[in-house]
Amino acid sequence: MRKLLTAGVLAGAVLGAAMATIAAAAADKEKTYQGVGYACTGIGDERNDPRWAAYPAKVMLTTKGGAFVADGQITIQDAQGKTVLETTCDAPWLLVRLAPGRYQVTAKVADYTQKGTLIVPAKGQGTLTLRFAEIAG
Repeated sequence: MRKLLTAGVLAGAVLGAAMATIAAAAADKEKTYQGVGYACTGIGDERNDPRWAAYPAKVMLTTKGGAFVADGQITIQDAQGKTVLETTCDAPWLLVRLAPGRYQVTAKVADYTQKGTLIVPAKGQGTLTLRFAEIAG
């Protein structure tokens, strides 16, 4: 019985590691939420990919000192208060294909929440940096 239990725990650990690898590989891929395209990136060489410049909106999560923060639960609402995107980002950058306008962004990392206003221009890329002063870095 003990060998069977140990084998089960080991199999679960291997499966968990494989799932983590799959989740990490999913970063840097475009996804959609109710028709809105978005991507989580900002780690390693992928953050230099020129395709990210085509996104009109960029939200960055950092510590007060500027170190990147990942695993943020991010919600974006339009000027009417409608949620246009809700996701958990496994990377410090969230790039979103949003129409020009003003948006409210809320990000939660661990037990800390930051909010800010994102202005998406008609041309170029609007950027909002949310700084989590409570997180060391």
